Amino acid sequence: MDKTDYLLIGVLVLVLGALAFALIAWFVPGANPATAPSSSSGFAAIDSGTTDTGDVSIALTPLGVKDGLLQVSIAANTHSVDLAPFDLAQMTTLTADGQDYQPVSAPSLSGHHTSGTLAFALETMPKSFTITIVGIPAVETRTFAW
Repeated sequence: MDKTDYLLIGVLVLVLGALAFALIAWFVPGANPATAPSSSSGFAAIDSGTTDTGDVSIALTPLGVKDGLLQVSIAANTHSVDLAPFDLAQMTTLTADGQDYQPVSAPSLSGHHTSGTLAFALETMPKSFTITIVGIPAVETRTFAW
């Protein structure tokens, strides 16, 4: 075998390895970080919006119930919108089992990048719920459903 044969075998091994990795990430539950639950609550993160001009990307990740509070991580990112005027405590509603809940605490938004934890008064983790945030550009009503 000459140098070209070794090179072709090397390229073939790399291609087969990449294909195997892609198949594992596609078919094995939890192997793909984009679809795997990202918190101990078992609920995946959901992202809404973009960081394009005039828009805000908001990502929510339920963390679970601790000390009678359902805690949800929030990250807001933008390149063009000042987040300071928006009050998450007034703009956010959690709906579970036919009941609406306002946050008992919410982080203050500021600048272009902020994160924190929303907290709702729930004693147990609901099996399914939605969180709605109204009024942050460019998506007027954002509904996150688990």
